[in-house]
Amino acid sequence: MRFGLILISLLLVAATPELENPDYWFDAQKKDGREMSGIAMLGKEMIVVADEPDDHFLFKVVRKKKDGRFKLEPMLDLAKLSGWSAVVEAMKMTLGVPEKHRRLDLEGIAACPGVVYLANERTRQVLVVEELKRIKVAPIDFLAGFPELFAGEANAGFEGIAADCAGDVLYVAKEREPRKILKVDIKTWKLLDAFDVKPSDRAGQKVIHPFTGDGLLDIGPDFADLYFDGGFLYALERNTFEVAKIDPVKKEVVARVSYYKTEKPLYESHEPFGLAEKLWMNSGDLWIGLDNNGSPTTHRAGKERKYEGEGGAFLIFKRPSGF
Repeated sequence: MRFGLILISLLLVAATPELENPDYWFDAQKKDGREMSGIAMLGKEMIVVADEPDDHFLFKVVRKKKDGRFKLEPMLDLAKLSGWSAVVEAMKMTLGVPEKHRRLDLEGIAACPGVVYLANERTRQVLVVEELKRIKVAPIDFLAGFPELFAGEANAGFEGIAADCAGDVLYVAKEREPRKILKVDIKTWKLLDAFDVKPSDRAGQKVIHPFTGDGLLDIGPDFADLYFDGGFLYALERNTFEVAKIDPVKKEVVARVSYYKTEKPLYESHEPFGLAEKLWMNSGDLWIGLDNNGSPTTHRAGKERKYEGEGGAFLIFKRPSGF
């Protein structure tokens, strides 16, 4: 009996701490809303990108009074910036993916004073918006240090980006197959490193295929977004419903938190994978954004959150002390 109690205690200690009691913001546009895929602060504006085919806008998040709703308003049309035609041509010249995938598919955004960095998933490119007037493709030779750049499906590419503005470093996340964090020197556009960190114990599980019922589907590790703060890199691990705090020098996870119990009851999604695609923090809050992929909210969410529809959501948690 004593051994059993010790084992249970160890399991409790090892469990990922669960984030609780968030504020919920739901998209006021309950149908046909934008599928938000990245979030950043630009001055006082919270901005997002969306991953619909060729969606070439930056949107600002506008809170609708205090009713727990928000709406997205177009803030900047990238197609109207100087350099846009060269960006389009550069996408067309990407030889690592089939021609139909050589297009805009924005999945991540980060901002520093005067500049916005965008992660284009399918073509594995970083776009640079300068002073909200000019746009270009960053001349980064990712293949030189990471030959698996185009491994996996077309939509297994860049899924998040974070900027260490003071250190002139970008971190770009390749989502999966394999997942990887790519470290780039902003001044020289040189790829400095390509690394992974130890996945959560939740990764590697196998579940019945939700659509066919045949065989087992592997829940592999992934990265869905990145955020940099206070010398640490934070990674949104969508498949395991966690956020990892990473020491980018030692390339080690120093802490993890879970949001599984909050996300799972919200949408009628039959996929075993999570829906989170956006991560942002300040000193007091930790924001996780959900792309519901067209799934409606659950009956439970309708009753408890007074929201029924197919809009995305933000979960705004209190940031744990020391995280």
